[in-house]
Amino acid sequence: MPTAGTHRRWRRATQALVLVAIALGTLLPAAPAMAAAMKVRDVTIDCAGDTVAGHVTMTSAATGTMTAELYVSNTSRTPSKMTKIGSQVVKTGPWMNEVAYGFDLTKLGTGKHYTWYRVKATIGTSSRFSAAVGDPTCAPPAEVPEAGVAGLVLLVMGAAAGGVLWFRSRASRSQMSAA
Repeated sequence: MPTAGTHRRWRRATQALVLVAIALGTLLPAAPAMAAAMKVRDVTIDCAGDTVAGHVTMTSAATGTMTAELYVSNTSRTPSKMTKIGSQVVKTGPWMNEVAYGFDLTKLGTGKHYTWYRVKATIGTSSRFSAAVGDPTCAPPAEVPEAGVAGLVLLVMGAAAGGVLWFRSRASRSQMSAA
């Protein structure tokens, strides 16, 4: 028959094993659920010339996709008053906590300058907007249809000036040979 000290040790060991089993039973099934609950933490935005780019930071790394949508407006920075003009899907990996995105404004075919730009990042049901960028340099370069004509005018003027100088030099040579 076990003594009182042995009984206490068995009881403590049994309690410890039960607590470990309960902890493992609650934490292990929650691990895949926590990975599936990846959320958007932060969205950065920057623009240079005709490119809008930035990064999306996630709460945890998991394999899946992130959708980035570009919104624009001339009147308001409020997301509900902006218009979506483009989107892209970026793959995420098991070791990625940050994903980069980029939009080339010339390829979106908008052809016009907007005052405000914003990006909405969505992962599953979690989404977040970036801050609004109102930089006047964040637009496609202005198209100048007269640029080709201006170049042609300069070429013609240069050729005319060269022709005048050539005729003057020939005239001065002919006068020197006649004298």
